[in-house]
Amino acid sequence: SHVMAKDTPESLEDVRLSQAVHGVSVVAIRQNSNGQWQHMTSKNNRRITVNSPVTFSGPAANSPLLKNKANNPTLGTVNNCGAGPTPWGTYVTCEENFNGCFGSNEPFKPSKPQARYGLSNNDFGYSWFAYDERFDLTNPMYLNESNRFGWCVEINPFDGKALPVKRTALGRFKHESVAFMPEKFDKRAVCYMGDDQRGDYCYKYISDKPWRDHLLYGESPLDHGTLYVARFDEGVDGNDGAGTGEWLELSMDNPTLAAAFNSLDEILVNARVAADLVGATPMD
Repeated sequence: SHVMAKDTPESLEDVRLSQAVHGVSVVAIRQNSNGQWQHMTSKNNRRITVNSPVTFSGPAANSPLLKNKANNPTLGTVNNCGAGPTPWGTYVTCEENFNGCFGSNEPFKPSKPQARYGLSNNDFGYSWFAYDERFDLTNPMYLNESNRFGWCVEINPFDGKALPVKRTALGRFKHESVAFMPEKFDKRAVCYMGDDQRGDYCYKYISDKPWRDHLLYGESPLDHGTLYVARFDEGVDGNDGAGTGEWLELSMDNPTLAAAFNSLDEILVNARVAADLVGATPMD
C-alpha cells in the first residue's frame, strides 16, 4: 500500500507496481579507501521480481503439477525470507509465505493439499488476483500457478544473464532459510531447512555424491539427492529425547509414501503432506 499510495490496487498497473518490490536484488558493492561501502556499477546488478523469468530443475521440473492450461512461462519469486550461500559460490533464497499472494473474489474451496499450504479466498491484502489472473485461484487456466511457489531458488550473483533456478529436490513448503553444512564435515551438499509456520517441520537434504563430482559432470548438487524430514523422540519422564530422533526419507523408497503418491514429483510438490504422512514432529 505504501508503494501504490493506496490501500488496494485499482488496476493491473497498480499490481505491477506492487509486484515490483517483491523478490531479490543482486548488488555489487566495494569498500573505498575510507573504509566505507559503496554501490558499484556492474553488469551483474539486477532485480528478480514476481515477473522475472525463472526456470525449474530437479525431479519435479517437468511435473504436470507445475503446468497450466494457459501454458504461461514460469515467472518470479515471492515472499523471500532467509537465504544461504552454497559451497560453490551461488546464493539460495527461500520462498516463504507465498500463499498470501493468491486469492479470489469468487467462492474457492481448496483441495486438501491447497488447504495444507494455506491457500484460500483471502490473501495478505495485495489483491493481485483482482487484476492478474495468475494469482486468481478460481481461474482454471492457472490451476497450478501456486505450485510454482514455495521453493528454494538458486541465483548466481556473478552471472547477470543466468536465470534463477527453483531446485525442486529441496521440496516445496514455506521455507524460512537454508543452511549448508561446512564442507569439512561432509563433501556432499548437505543443507538444513525449516518450514516457518507453527506446527510444521524441519527438513534436511543430502546430495547423492560429493558436490564437486556433481559439478564435474555438469550436474547441480541440488538436483540429485534425497530430502528428509525430522522426527524427534519424545523421551520419558519429561525428557525431550536428548536430541535423539530420526530423519525420515521423503521419496518413493518410503513404503508409506509409495502407497499414497504416484511419483517423486508429487511428493516434492506436496512435501508438507508427505511429511504429515510419515509422522514428522511439529515445531512450535
